[in-house]
Amino acid sequence: MEFFLLLILVYLVGAIPWEKCLGSSFRRNLILWVLLFDFFSAAIVVLLIWWGFGFFAAHLAAILVVLGQMFSCFCKFRERSAYAVAAGALLILSPVLILAGLLFYLLSLLVTRYIILSNFLATIAVIILSFVLATHVTVWFLIIGLGALLLFRQQKNWRKRWRRRKIF
Repeated sequence: MEFFLLLILVYLVGAIPWEKCLGSSFRRNLILWVLLFDFFSAAIVVLLIWWGFGFFAAHLAAILVVLGQMFSCFCKFRERSAYAVAAGALLILSPVLILAGLLFYLLSLLVTRYIILSNFLATIAVIILSFVLATHVTVWFLIIGLGALLLFRQQKNWRKRWRRRKIF
């Protein structure tokens, strides 16, 4: 029962809408602060669960914190991006892989200057690199599952972007 309540708490930590909590305090650099709070809240939660309950529970916590960000009960389950939360959670489980993904994201952002395209390319790169750099098979399955979920949730943004472009 204690573990079940802790998993609900992990979901609720992921569901916290930091953009609403920090909106009045940090107007100037709100996006940066929201990304940092999302990243570090997920990393701290997964790390604490790993220390207290083990590696398998940390995987479960990573999934729940990302699902909490994507389907937040505080935001009426509307769509929210969870890339920072997923990166923070996976930083604890496979740090080398996430650092390689961050490097790939920054390089693709520098080249393309499109955040959506950089998110897509970095997610695909992390999934492909997980075949080589993942330290455990369950981390591999977790990365593939979370990557597929992130890409699936991003498809509406892709459709909006490509609908605006006209070929002729």
